[in-house]
Parts: sequence; structure tokens; C-alpha cells
Amino acid sequence: MTHDFPALVEILLLHASLIDEFGGTPGIRDQNALESALLRPQTALQPWLEEHVRPLPQTA
Repeated sequence: MTHDFPALVEILLLHASLIDEFGGTPGIRDQNALESALLRPQTALQPWLEEHVRPLPQTA
């Protein structure tokens, strides 16, 4: 099972676009914290999926 989680570059582009549209201070204060936050759902979701979700049967 795969999920489409946003990549860092996508978040940075979205942030820049929102700054352009609504104003604000450009840049990221702590990129490591941002990267950690982006990975959190992936690491939290994986054990739950393995425990609660069975893969669909493969068809030929």
C-alpha cells in the first residue's frame, strides 16, 4: 500500500506561493523541524497499517 505524502520541495513551493499571495516573511526558520514534521505521518501510519489493513489480493 502506498500513500502520496507531500515532499519537502512541494511544501517549500506552496509556502513561497502563499507568501506571494498573502504576504509574510519568506524563508523557513528551521528546515530540520519541517522535514521531521513531514516524516511524522509516514512513520506513525506504517505500524497502524501493518496491524489493521490487509493488502488487496493481486489479480493477474
